[in-house]
Parts: sequence; structure tokens; C-alpha cells
Amino acid sequence: MTTPSPDEQSQAIGGDPVFEHHGVDPLADVAPRDEVRRRACEAHLTAFLGDDFTVLTEKLSTGIHLDIYVFRPTEKIPYVTLVTAGMSDRPMSLPPGSEGGAHLELLLGVPVGWPGIDPLDGDLLDDPSNFWPIKLLKDLARIPSAYDSFLGWGHTVVDDEGTLFAPGVRFAGAIVGPPVGYPPSIMRAITPHGEVDYLAVLPTTPEEMDFKVATPDGGDALIDRLLQARVTAALDPGRASVVSGPPPWSVHVLMKSRHAHLGDVLAPLMPNRAALLAEKQSTDAVIPAGEKENVRWRVAGPIKPAQLSKDAGNSPLRDQVRAAVLEHRGVVTLAPEHPGDGGQVTAVMAMVAMLAEQSEVAAIWLPHQQHVTTAEQFTADIKNEVRLTYRVHPATAPEGTTAVITRGLAAIGGREVLLTDSGMTHDELAKRVRTGLNRMPGEPDVVPAAGQPAKYGLTKYELRESVDPVTQEPVLEMAEAKQKRGLFRRKG
Repeated sequence: MTTPSPDEQSQAIGGDPVFEHHGVDPLADVAPRDEVRRRACEAHLTAFLGDDFTVLTEKLSTGIHLDIYVFRPTEKIPYVTLVTAGMSDRPMSLPPGSEGGAHLELLLGVPVGWPGIDPLDGDLLDDPSNFWPIKLLKDLARIPSAYDSFLGWGHTVVDDEGTLFAPGVRFAGAIVGPPVGYPPSIMRAITPHGEVDYLAVLPTTPEEMDFKVATPDGGDALIDRLLQARVTAALDPGRASVVSGPPPWSVHVLMKSRHAHLGDVLAPLMPNRAALLAEKQSTDAVIPAGEKENVRWRVAGPIKPAQLSKDAGNSPLRDQVRAAVLEHRGVVTLAPEHPGDGGQVTAVMAMVAMLAEQSEVAAIWLPHQQHVTTAEQFTADIKNEVRLTYRVHPATAPEGTTAVITRGLAAIGGREVLLTDSGMTHDELAKRVRTGLNRMPGEPDVVPAAGQPAKYGLTKYELRESVDPVTQEPVLEMAEAKQKRGLFRRKG
């Protein structure tokens, strides 16, 4: 088809919010539109998506002039495809050693018949519940130019301000990855002004975002899960999460400085190994911690404060922790190479303690425990032999009762322990849970199981299979054990 001029398009689409100006400076420095690259990219896209398309072009822009191509379905691509144009006009600021190119565009498929998009209707696009796929693409496409940064394979964006999606949409963020469902060759366009990469924006569920944050090499790990579940670049708002249960067991050490590789981190701890990692510029490595225990280390940039805010707010040291979270500049993540029961995480805790004592650590975050603490408190807990495989938090309870629940046991293969009572405070219940689990038979790091006894003072408890009455989560209920009555024979 012949692409209409920007003025014709604006008139045709009318009040489409994609053309609206949202509080940005219309006189801001906008990168010049590279028409040579754009026409070459357009020819590249039509070879795969057909020539039945419309271009939604911005009336007012900031940073880059960002348009959206809307390709109609074809026999080979049975959904509408949205593709950015203009993100590649300004090269991204790539760190040394990056594998991706400096010029990137993003795409996303939407089902046939999506209101306002198929067919295009500006009035329907005034509704955020219809417009959000376009807004999602535009918001992500502007990140590199707005923050002098870059996006690439495995990068995620968290919806920490609740603005990426429309109200009621269950996604919590998005990951940049392969455009599954499209020909692989669409991923790179060769133009007279250099190569342009095309990657997909894949909306992600809250569980998937937790998995990505808690897992070393989390972006690649999540993409692997999405590929295994055959999630395509075509949007499915109702799709199931590709991960279930709690995030994997890991510890995030929030550092006061950002490190380019693990050699910098390990220099004061393991000089010889650090030299090898520095030579290779390694950001990920498996380090032996014992005869059969290996710990995976990964260094990365800072974690967004919004991802930590809830857990930091629950900390007894919340003021110190919140300040530490804001000041951290990088993260070192440690996890067992092969997560298992509580006994397999002791090596990780020992290495975290070593790092906390000898490096500039701002705070320590255990996402599976919903717990953030200071380096000093973590070290003190280790010295005082506090059990670190779980934490106890207040839980939502039916009216008239108080409840607490552990967090962390599910991540090492067990179930969380729930205790409810109508006459005690959260602190009193938490103390009972900790004391009862500490006095269970077996080694200190054994994962609790149904049928095991627990004791607090003269009160005996038993762990029983149950379900949290509020969340319906499978749990072990810490229930008072029934006293067995003895049989007495009367003399005479």
C-alpha cells in the first residue's frame, strides 16, 4: 500500500491518544528522523509482514520521533503486528562487551479484532483498556533515549508506577526477547546506515517478574521458560504464568558501588579467582564452597526501589533499610547451583556473611523471605545462630483472629507454616513459631514436614497439612496437639 503522509494519517485517526502530547517539552531536542534507515526497515518488515499497513505518527515528540506501524494479519502471521519506528534513530548507550547492536526497534502482536486497533478507530483508542499495547511499546521504546541507557535481550521493565498497563490487566512488567511466532530473519534488518535489530516486548505476570529478579541470569532463565511454554510475541492477556510457586532461593547483596565484573567483587575475598574473573570480564560464575556445594554468583546493576519497597517496609529496620536501598548502585546475587533443602543453602549464607564483612554492602535482600536487612544485622544473626532459612510475617486472618506465616520454606522444597490464634499478638505468635520450629527433631536446617511435633513452653503443637483460609495457599498448620488421656485402673 502507499503510506499516507503524516498529516493525512493524523486526520484519518482523529483523536488517537498516540498523537497526544503528554506534558513533555515540544521544543525538546528530538533526534532527526533517518529516512534512509526507515525506508530500508520498512522494506525489511514488509518482506515478512506484507504491505497492508498503516503508520501512526506522532504530532509532538520528545527525544525521538516515534511512530507505530500497524500491519494487518496475513496467512502466515494471523494477528495484527505493532512495530516501532524511530527508536533506532538515536543509538543506544551500550556498555563495553555488549552483544546486541546500538540500533533497536520493538514489536508486539495483538489478536485480530482488538478494539481500536483492528480496525483502527481513534475513539476506541481513547479507552486505556484498548490503547495499552501501543502505549507499552512507546514507553519501552523511549527508555534508552530518555535515560541514556539501552534495552536488549532479557531486559525487563517493571510496572512499578502502575502506568504500563490499563487497570485490571494482570501483567506486572515486560521482558524484551525473541519474536516467537515470526520468522527468525525478521530480527535483523540490513540498511545503508547500519543494522537494526527487532525484538519483541513480552508482557510478564507478577510470578514471572519475581522469578526473574530472584534467579541468577534471570532474564535468560525467564525467556527459556517462556519458550518452553510456547509463549509467542502475540499478546494473550489471559495466558497462564510460566512459573509457579515462590521465587527460587537466592540472596541479593545490594552494593554501594557498581561492579563491572565479579573480579572487582571478589578481589578482597579470593584474589586468585578474582584475577581470573577480571581477565575474562565475567559477570556470572560458579564457585565451589565445599566438597559438594557450589554457589552461583552474578553481578548486575541496581534493582529498582519499587521492587524492594514492600519488603523494606516490613523490616524492623525499615528506616535504615529504605535509605540503604536508595543508595545502592549494584547487586551481587548468590544462589545454590542446585537448590534443594535447607542444608544446601548454608554455603550461600556463609559467603554472603563473608561479603558483608569485607565489602561495602548497603543492604541484603532475600526475596523468597520477603525480607530486607542491613549487612550489620545479617552478620549479627549469623553470629547469634539465628535460623536464616525462613522469616515469620503477619498474615491476613479471618475476622477475630490473628495469624502469622513463614516465608522462605517453600523456596527450599517445603511448605510455609501458619499459626493462628484469637488471643495473641503477631509478635507473640511469631515467637511461638520460631521457638517451635527450632525445637523440632533433626538437624537445624531440616525442612518442616507434616506430622512433626513442635513445642512452646508447656504447649505442644503438631504440623498438619492445611490450606490458608484467606489465600488458599497450601500450608502446614501449627495446631495444638490433642492430649492423650491415660487409662487408670482403680485399686481394690
